Amino acid sequence: MKKRIILSTLVLLLVLTQTRVFAKKNAVAQPTITHVFAYSNGTNVIRWKGVSHATSYEIFRSTKKSNGYHKLATVRTTHAKDTSAKACKGYYYKVRAIGESKGAFSKAVYKKTRKKAKRIAILGDSVASGFDVYHCLQHGEKSYAAVSRRVSTILSKDLGNCISYRPDRVYIMVGTNDCVGNGSTRVLSRSIRSYKRIISRLVSANPNIEIVLMGIGPTRNCSTVTNRTVNRFNRLVKRLTKEKGTIHYFNTPSYLRDSSGSLAANYTGGDGIHWTRSAYKKVYKKLLKFVKKW
Repeated sequence: MKKRIILSTLVLLLVLTQTRVFAKKNAVAQPTITHVFAYSNGTNVIRWKGVSHATSYEIFRSTKKSNGYHKLATVRTTHAKDTSAKACKGYYYKVRAIGESKGAFSKAVYKKTRKKAKRIAILGDSVASGFDVYHCLQHGEKSYAAVSRRVSTILSKDLGNCISYRPDRVYIMVGTNDCVGNGSTRVLSRSIRSYKRIISRLVSANPNIEIVLMGIGPTRNCSTVTNRTVNRFNRLVKRLTKEKGTIHYFNTPSYLRDSSGSLAANYTGGDGIHWTRSAYKKVYKKLLKFVKKW
């Protein structure tokens, strides 16, 4: 009798051990959200790394980081769309894998939704005015770019009219005239202070405005505006994305440079500063792709 009890106990322990090992082998790990993209149509797209033994994933959403989560969807892929979110509102997302059991939640990732931009404005100098001159602009896009503009003159002359247009998105490309001469740190710093004031006024007028800071283009064989100064100015502009608001930097020069870092010969309008029609078409196409998601 004792032998039977001992044997039964050993068998039971063996079964339990094997069950635990099997369960451990097939347990689903904690997923990691890699990106949450905010699209210009108002949709957020969540992407994560897949884990072994997962048959599906559950996505949860909340307006608070630590609580209030509700299930958004169950999918078999490693991405999901949030099409029910309200425009210009911030959300936290979590994902967990489902296998033979439910895994642990991923870390929460925050993203603010966008809304479709119906009115878009361009602020800038004579180089920026080329987007209008060469008929790149689409319906609802209005140019306030003009010749002989520095950052400070945009602030004093054009910004008010731009704000009155009530744009949902603004492209700003100005600074070439600020780089004329030696482009001393003091001169460029003064221009950047004016740039900050432009951003501040735009955000004050519309807290949900999207601001795209476009780097100024490179030059070619131009002694008055050197590429060294252009590059320094663009680095300072890029830092402004840390200012309050929805601000992104678009690397304009990367689409116009040749192997030496100068404005490519086929994109040079004649004076080594302004661009050809094909250059504007190319940059505008890249710009539209850039603003589609971030």
